[in-house]
Amino acid sequence: MSFLVLSLAQPVAGSEPARDAAAKKHVDVETAQRFYRIATPLLRAMEHSLKPQQVSVGVIADAAINIANGGGGKFFVTTGLLERANDDQLRGLMAHEIAHEDLGHVTKLKISATGANMVLLEHLAATHTALTLIDGPMITASFSGSEEVAADRQSVAILERAGYPKSVVTEALTWISKMSPSHGGFLSTHPNINERIKNLKAVP
Repeated sequence: MSFLVLSLAQPVAGSEPARDAAAKKHVDVETAQRFYRIATPLLRAMEHSLKPQQVSVGVIADAAINIANGGGGKFFVTTGLLERANDDQLRGLMAHEIAHEDLGHVTKLKISATGANMVLLEHLAATHTALTLIDGPMITASFSGSEEVAADRQSVAILERAGYPKSVVTEALTWISKMSPSHGGFLSTHPNINERIKNLKAVP
């Protein structure tokens, strides 16, 4: 998935969840370390593996459930996803975005005003590192259906190399389809989720 991140001085008017998310200035150390713990084995399991010192992370103050990769080892995640996903749900969605990076899909990315609050992934392992939020919302643009299908399959390969079953990604996609009934956030750029889940389950 390619994406465009807009940094806004104020949250979206009339949106209470957006105001709540934007009111927070930092991600706590425990959440930062959780992200490190989940992401690192997946990055190591890529065909073109990345080390924690090669990866930058930004957290967007946005109540929507979303995650995106920005190419060059840059990943963005919303506070909505970090607050609501359990470890396996975050792992499954992270595997999908890492798969896009692994397949080179992010070469089509365009970024505007991402802000300066990016942190190297390796720093999230430290007991004193807390991420400063980037103002949201996060606005994304879709890849083609064939690229999404390829990333689905690649995410399974990455998970299996990291020691996790295929069900991690299928259950994560099932969860997000239920959590985003209006087709916002992640679903706005990842169409045909139910069909893709069915196809993934059929993969040996």
